[in-house]
Amino acid sequence: MSRSPLRATAPAKAEVPLLKMRKCPVKKGGCGASFRPLRHGQLACLDCAVPVGKWLATSKAKAAHKEDIKQTKAALEKLKRVPELKKEAQKAFNDWVRARDAGKACFVCGRTLVLGGVGGGFDAGHIRSRSNADNLRFDERNVHGQCKPCNAVGATKDWQMREAADRLLGPEVAAELYADNKPIKWQRDQLRQIRDESRAKLAALKKSSR
Repeated sequence: MSRSPLRATAPAKAEVPLLKMRKCPVKKGGCGASFRPLRHGQLACLDCAVPVGKWLATSKAKAAHKEDIKQTKAALEKLKRVPELKKEAQKAFNDWVRARDAGKACFVCGRTLVLGGVGGGFDAGHIRSRSNADNLRFDERNVHGQCKPCNAVGATKDWQMREAADRLLGPEVAAELYADNKPIKWQRDQLRQIRDESRAKLAALKKSSR
């Protein structure tokens, strides 16, 4: 009995699972209709491929622009020297002190401190001046809201400032402040930290007062 020759049979093709339905993204320029993607990563239906593609290209360009700005700012930040960073830190610190002490009394004469007006209304006054005690320029014990007349050059005498410090801080803390003459050499990272922390404290203060 003769047998029929064996024929090679082609292997059965594996069925490709259908991808889940999704909606054509309206916010990206699509039509919002439901469609079944033909491949992974397909965001839009075939009719909306061009407008959605343009949106993606624009979005990527915007992201690249933002990243370029970010890198530029970082590069410029690295170039900043101590004098510039000290100025930025002092402004941020003073802004926070003024916001903190708004509505309080000038620590020298007792006048109510109100924000606004020419020059911001009042100053962040130093009990010991920055020129005489640079190490205390960012010390919270040393900097308080002070009306502009009292903070004018030569307006408050040394003995008046010492009396004001005793009233505000107490004689013991005031004595410690006047005895603090540690030499200091400001570092860039140190000034950046003071600047950024002062800005954060000011933002938190504004948020809490809303």
